Amino acid sequence: MSVSENGTAAVAQPSTVRVNKHKADWRGWKFMWPFALVFVFVFVIPIVYAIYISFFQKKMIGGTQFVGFSNYLRLFRDQQFWSAVGRVALFTVVQV
Repeated sequence: MSVSENGTAAVAQPSTVRVNKHKADWRGWKFMWPFALVFVFVFVIPIVYAIYISFFQKKMIGGTQFVGFSNYLRLFRDQQFWSAVGRVALFTVVQV
């Protein structure tokens, strides 16, 4: 350790050693893949499929018919739906 002119000791700067400075570390991603696959198959695919089939009307006899947004229009015009939404909102406000 050398002493500078004003009587204080000079502090050595730590050297920064970068190991593997150009290669990405993919080890963490390898542990993430099983979770990602389960998440996609358990959550994402069923939600996308549910949205897809909501645009169709299924009949016991006669097959499936594409109806577009008419299922949603019928839902939003239904009083029972809005009554249920009100009850759920009230329950949420009271419980939270």
